[in-house]
Amino acid sequence: MNTIYVYAMNTREIYDVYAMLSKQVADRIKSNKPVEVDHLAKCSTMDKIIRMTVKYAAKYGETCSTEEKNEARKMFAEAIIEDANYMTENK
Repeated sequence: MNTIYVYAMNTREIYDVYAMLSKQVADRIKSNKPVEVDHLAKCSTMDKIIRMTVKYAAKYGETCSTEEKNEARKMFAEAIIEDANYMTENK
């Protein structure tokens, strides 16, 4: 598992941004607008999540390569879309 992903999912401030983005994606899905993994992985909110996570990881002596960051972006995007689909189906 990606180090960035682990730090993000175990940090309250970062998870709050993640949850907010999940709600926004769920709203898009409810209104039948397409959401693509690549587009979501490159959005400014995802940049914020990655920046916050890398900063948090650096605080504990972890370093993150560009490859890890890109992998984490896709993992987050896929997880957010999955969460959003779950939220729309179960409300």
